[in-house]
Amino acid sequence: MSDPVMAADGHAYERTAIERWLATKSTSPLTGGELEHSILVPSHMLRRMIRDWEGARKAASISLWSVAQSRYKTLI
Repeated sequence: MSDPVMAADGHAYERTAIERWLATKSTSPLTGGELEHSILVPSHMLRRMIRDWEGARKAASISLWSVAQSRYKTLI
């Protein structure tokens, strides 16, 4: 998710996905209930949390790769 937004149902969606949905429907994709409005509010906090998680995941992946490489070299 790169551009999270909050819809009237209180759920977060990827902007492009919910915009596509709202182009033909006025209901929540999750609840099926009628949305009070189609205003989408950017979720800066969720975007930050996703970026932090991605950064931590990449760092952990690099760290695990380094450990695996060093163990492999000691086996050879």
